[in-house]
Amino acid sequence: MASQALEKKWLCALFVIAVCVFLSCKASKDSADDLLKDAVLSLDEIEGFRVYDDVYSISGEDVIPRHLSEEEKAKKLKQIAQDIEKAISIQEDINYAHFFLGLAYIGLRDQDRAESEFKQDIKSKLPNQSSFQLLSTLLLSSKKYSEVKPVVDDYMRHFPQKIEDAMGILAVTCFFEKDYDCAIKSSLRALSLDNRNADTYLLLAKSYMAVGDFDNASACFNKALEIDPSYSKEVEKYKSLHPSQGSPPGATGRGGPGKLVPRMRSTTGPESGPKKVYP
Repeated sequence: MASQALEKKWLCALFVIAVCVFLSCKASKDSADDLLKDAVLSLDEIEGFRVYDDVYSISGEDVIPRHLSEEEKAKKLKQIAQDIEKAISIQEDINYAHFFLGLAYIGLRDQDRAESEFKQDIKSKLPNQSSFQLLSTLLLSSKKYSEVKPVVDDYMRHFPQKIEDAMGILAVTCFFEKDYDCAIKSSLRALSLDNRNADTYLLLAKSYMAVGDFDNASACFNKALEIDPSYSKEVEKYKSLHPSQGSPPGATGRGGPGKLVPRMRSTTGPESGPKKVYP
């Protein structure tokens, strides 16, 4: 009887310990979630950042961005980064924390730290698709072309529904590496999935020009202008560097700079991210 009573006491003690551990873990998780949520809301308040995330039911109308001086913005971003780092220290695998931390470091113009955080996010169980896009842009702007292709492979593996975006990024990478056959092949693959992307047609035209296929280049320039007439000056500028080809029909009117990096159709991320790269 004494041994049975002792056994019951031990079982009760173990049960109490288990409950305490569970409640402690839950409290830590709640604390980490609250820290991250507050940091994301603070990030959304900064002019130039619009963060939409279903996890926290945040919409663009919930927060009105405030104009801050560069000094005020830097101070706020540093605090946001510290809060997110604290959340990660409490719960290492908290969803999207490294992604949001990467955004904060983009705002602080710390490209190395931003790259590191986006790399951490894409290794997580639930990566944010914008991490792949923003990391690729950062790597391209740093001319780290060899590092982009593994990111593209991981992007397609995690988000097979975004193959056209991944192929667009790969096309840009190949173009900068002067692998124009790869750039053409990747652009055509992207356009087979989304044939209304003016950026990709523009890149394909430039790739065709690089290999001397001026007929296809002219057709792609015209298609880009058909989709987005604001590319007229970009086309004229590029054609002026290759006077033997002349100006394609329709390359007149109002203009604007063309983007080489494919447009990001993600709903999560900063409006002002890393500087775009151009051919």
